[in-house]
Amino acid sequence: MDTSTFLEMLQYSPQLPKTSAPPPPLYYPIIEKAFQTGDTLICIHPSSKTSGTMRSAQVASQDFPAADIRIVDTQTVACNLGTLVLLANQ
Repeated sequence: MDTSTFLEMLQYSPQLPKTSAPPPPLYYPIIEKAFQTGDTLICIHPSSKTSGTMRSAQVASQDFPAADIRIVDTQTVACNLGTLVLLANQ
């Protein structure tokens, strides 16, 4: 959905949009790929105080006990989170 469509829906819809954490199975293909290639997977998430995303990653990681998965609670959101991701990629 593009920005203008979203803003139009926001203006005329009687209900506000909601967010939700991704379900753990959405992590599986990413974890499987990292595990198969022997890579360490670093999951950098928004604050666990404001999002269930980190918890979903924790639940998903339990299904891959042999995988090297590092789950990071950044305790931040928005621009700060993006900066941390860029720094982690260096």
